[in-house]
Amino acid sequence: MSINNHIKKKNLAFVLPNLAGGGAERVASLLTQHLDRRKFNIFIILFDASRIDYPSGGEIIDLKSPNGRGVFMRFFKTLVRIRKLQRIKKAYRIDATVSFMGAANLANIMTRAGDKRIISVRNYQSSELYSADRPLLLRLAGRLKNRCFYRHADKVIALSRGVGDDLMKNFKVAREKVKVIYNPCDIERVKIMAAREIKEEHRALFTKPVVITAGRCIHQKSQWHLLRAFQRVSRKLEDAQLVLLGRGELQDYLRALAAELGIGGKTHFLGFQENPFGYFARSHIFVLSSLYEGFGNVITEAMACGVPVISCDCPAGPGEILAPDVDFNRRVQKIEAADYGVLTPACDGIKRSAQEPLSREESLLSQAMIDMLTNAERRVYYSRRGLERAEHFRVEAVVKAWEGEF
Repeated sequence: MSINNHIKKKNLAFVLPNLAGGGAERVASLLTQHLDRRKFNIFIILFDASRIDYPSGGEIIDLKSPNGRGVFMRFFKTLVRIRKLQRIKKAYRIDATVSFMGAANLANIMTRAGDKRIISVRNYQSSELYSADRPLLLRLAGRLKNRCFYRHADKVIALSRGVGDDLMKNFKVAREKVKVIYNPCDIERVKIMAAREIKEEHRALFTKPVVITAGRCIHQKSQWHLLRAFQRVSRKLEDAQLVLLGRGELQDYLRALAAELGIGGKTHFLGFQENPFGYFARSHIFVLSSLYEGFGNVITEAMACGVPVISCDCPAGPGEILAPDVDFNRRVQKIEAADYGVLTPACDGIKRSAQEPLSREESLLSQAMIDMLTNAERRVYYSRRGLERAEHFRVEAVVKAWEGEF
C-alpha cells in the first residue's frame, strides 16, 4: 500500500463572493485546480454561486446570501453569512479556511471553528482605504475595521512585499502572521490563448502600432491619465492606437474624455474579452496606469504574452515585478529602464479636463510610450526579458508556497 494512502487528508475551504471576473477569483480557481488532491479535500464556499466564470477543483457550496441593499441590509447579510459559514466549517470539519476579498475576509475572521483562518489581502490597503472616490466616513470605517480585524486572522497572505509592509506598519498585523506569496501566472494556458486568433472585427486594428491596457474602468486604474498621455503619443505617431480592455463605472467618462482630447477615433474600448491574451500578444506595448495595486496580475500575463511592459510605479507590486532587486518601498521620480520593463512615476489621480496641460507624470508616461514605440530594438529586448521574468510566477511554485501554509 502506498504511503500516501496513510496520510490523512486536510479539509480546505476557499471563501469568495463569487467566481466571476476578477483577479482574486482567477487565483482561487488556479489554486483549487492545482493543489495536491492526495493531501487535500477542497470546498469552495461562495456568497453567490450563480456567478461562476472560472473552473474550480473542488465542491461548490452556495452560502445563498439574502438580497437587498442599504446599510441595514449589508449588516444583516454579514450576520447571516457569518452564521452560515460557522455551520459549514463545523459540518465539513474544515482544517484551514482561505478567504479572498473584504467581505469574505471579515466572515472568515469572525468564524472560528477549529480551523486555521487565512485571509488574502489583495490591494495596498493604505491607498485603497484613502482613495478619493470613497466617502470620508467609509474611509475611516474601513481603516478601523481592518485594524480591528486583520490582526485576529491566523495568517495573512500579502500579494507583494509592499502590501505586507503596509499591513505591518499601518494596520498592526504581527510580522509573524504575514506571508508574502505572489500571484500565479498560468504560463502554458496564457501562451496557448495568446496564439489563438482574435475577433475578426478587431484584426485590422492590430496591423497598426497598438498600446494596450486591461482592467476595470474604475478610479484605482485611472485610465484617464493614460488617455491624456496618449494624446501626445498620437500627435507624434499618427498611426498609434490605444486599446482598453475591461468595463466599469467610468467607461462613459473615459469615452467622453477621449472625444474631448481628439483621440476618439484612435481609442478603442473593447470591453471584457474572454481571451485578452490574444490582444496582448498582438500589441506593441502593455501599459498599466494604476494609482495603486496589490500585485498587478496583468503585468505578468502581458510579459508571458511577450509584450513589453510600461507601468506607473504605484504601490504596490509593479516595481517588485519589473525591478525585483530594488528596494520595494522606493518610488521612481523619472523614467526608469528597469530589469524587466519600464517604470514611470505614479500619477496623482486628479481628473483634469482635456484643455489642461499634462501633469509631469503624464508627460513622462507619454515619453516612455513614444520611446518604446519608436525603438524596435528596445521592444525586442523587453519582450525577451519579460518572458524570462514571467517564469518566476509559475503556478507550480506558487501553489507549493500556499501548501506550506495549510
